[in-house]
Amino acid sequence: MPASITRTVALALGFALTAMSAVPNYPLNSDVPAMDKVLLDENPLPNCMAHYTVSEADTCMDIVNMHPNTLNLNEFYLWNPMVKRDCSNLIVGETLCIRARTLRDCGACSAACAPCHT
Repeated sequence: MPASITRTVALALGFALTAMSAVPNYPLNSDVPAMDKVLLDENPLPNCMAHYTVSEADTCMDIVNMHPNTLNLNEFYLWNPMVKRDCSNLIVGETLCIRARTLRDCGACSAACAPCHT
């Protein structure tokens, strides 16, 4: 089943997709300071601290521009690996991550933040 159809079906059923062979795996941006690197495991969604629901006519830049102090385009794509880099596959009603937990959020790796990666 094509990735876009799989995503649509999963969204209609209320499932969050965590992995597909058609979804690229983007590496962490090496320009991001170590304390700001996102705590990612196989499923980035558990680390998501804030969400946005896609509306009609939204673009990736629109979403980033709505959250200028907490989100940039690199983070948007990192936290939402199912979104194509040209933003051509946003789906109205889809929930996207607009803020993920970072090492800075974990402080000294408290139990509330487990697992905390260094």
